[in-house]
Amino acid sequence: MDKKIKELYTTQDVAKIVGVSARTIQLWSDMGLIKVLKTPGGHRRIHTYEVKRLLGKLSEMPLPKGEVIQPRLDILIVEDDLDLQKLYEMEIASWGKDIKTTCVADGYEALIMIGEKTPHVIITDLKMPNLDGFHMLDTLSGRNALANTKIIIVTGLSADEIELRGPLNSRFHVFPKPVPFEKLKSITLG
Repeated sequence: MDKKIKELYTTQDVAKIVGVSARTIQLWSDMGLIKVLKTPGGHRRIHTYEVKRLLGKLSEMPLPKGEVIQPRLDILIVEDDLDLQKLYEMEIASWGKDIKTTCVADGYEALIMIGEKTPHVIITDLKMPNLDGFHMLDTLSGRNALANTKIIIVTGLSADEIELRGPLNSRFHVFPKPVPFEKLKSITLG
């Protein structure tokens, strides 16, 4: 699926991305803290580059009294079955929270995504083509940046098959397939 990257965002779009109210985005614009374009009708539009700059400076931005930044929950799904990827996306979307899901088909793609931005939750299979979940998790094991990332394994492998490959980190949550979505929801949102 080819997704076109959006170049201009509304204040509502940016508010959701950043985790503040649209009014705060408007105030930052009025204060000159973020650059906006104005449509002929007076509506603010914010370029992708400005959104990225804003995300990098978020900790320095003033907030109106009583407002706190509500971070979006980022979930990375590492699963080679495309139908299962869609099922994950649909189920997680039904949770009614501000969650961004990204799906990749193997551990190699996952490592690239994690290198760009550390997700809050990683849900991974173990048996995949190219770089499997075992190797991906071994590669990630020494990264301090993942200390606060919840790692959930959902696999068709038996406990004996997993043990043959070596024990998994005890902080990982391991579940057999079919996917136990209620347990995933509890761990992810809890």
